[in-house]
Amino acid sequence: MKTLYLLRHAEAEKRVLLEDLERTLTEAGRNQVIDLAKKIKKQSINFDIALCSISQRTIETCDALLENSAPKTPVERRASLYNPSIEDLISNIEMLDNNVNSALIVSHNPAISELRNLLSSEESGLTYFNPADMEILKLDIDPKSHFAWTGGT
Repeated sequence: MKTLYLLRHAEAEKRVLLEDLERTLTEAGRNQVIDLAKKIKKQSINFDIALCSISQRTIETCDALLENSAPKTPVERRASLYNPSIEDLISNIEMLDNNVNSALIVSHNPAISELRNLLSSEESGLTYFNPADMEILKLDIDPKSHFAWTGGT
């Protein structure tokens, strides 16, 4: 069983004078992350690794979350997670070491929502991630293949 923690970045500044990559979190966004970190810490959730987009808003989201919940988690920042396609997200997951049992993925919509909807076997309908939304997916993994999932809950 592998666990993916899919997280959309928290609320970011609107595009006015900043390039998209440089957009930072708003005060409300920082508060969203702190609230989420408290829930994660209360549930004693740990991550083997965190994969994070290279945008400023995802870096701030990931760093604040981990600093306040799981500070020893190693982080890899990947350009392929910046405004990715669903194929980019899947490729990043497939590249995880077989020893990784829990991974936090901090990225962007629409791909993060699409990945959840693809991997979930639950019939609760489609999910759209709002800023700072996180979903936990537990995946049944075929041990004979690297990361071939059969649907998750």
